[in-house]
Amino acid sequence: MEVAIIPGSALSGLLTGRAITVFFSAVFTLVAVPVLAWQALTASAVEIVALLILCMLASALSLWAQTRLAVCLRPPFARSIGMGFGYVAIGLVFVLVLAWINWSLVPHPGYIRSYGLAKAVLTAIDELPERGGVITGALSVFYALDAVKIWCAVRVGSSFWVMALYCLDAALVAFIVAKSSVAITDCRGVISNNQQ
Repeated sequence: MEVAIIPGSALSGLLTGRAITVFFSAVFTLVAVPVLAWQALTASAVEIVALLILCMLASALSLWAQTRLAVCLRPPFARSIGMGFGYVAIGLVFVLVLAWINWSLVPHPGYIRSYGLAKAVLTAIDELPERGGVITGALSVFYALDAVKIWCAVRVGSSFWVMALYCLDAALVAFIVAKSSVAITDCRGVISNNQQ
């Protein structure tokens, strides 16, 4: 931005890139918190183990990439690109892993076979833990989407579109967990560097 904006002008303080960063961080947080809460409530033991492995691998790959990129790039760029590489690469791998786990290992409720789509969605929303206000509203969307996903899998079978629905669901969770893990690892590094 220093090339386009005259130092000391009124815009130089506003267009530093921080506003965009704050905006995207807020959007990510508003999406990630309900997704992670829903995942914590509904994940099976196998999914939890896979997500823990995802966290460790994403953080480790991110740190490794940052170290390798530090030889060629200045520190802020090496850090940023290394973080992105870590969560995108592991997120892509775990989209397939989580889709397979959801498709093959997670049991489907028995009522799905006999219910219509609307009743399956309403039954899934009724399974939502008792809470009031915003939490129930945010999580009910995920319960409804999960019921639609399971209903389609049971009723339609293994078609391309049903598998795509599973992959989108798994992609959302895989990328959010990977990015959150890498961000936490990065915050730990920033805090420890500031204390030295």
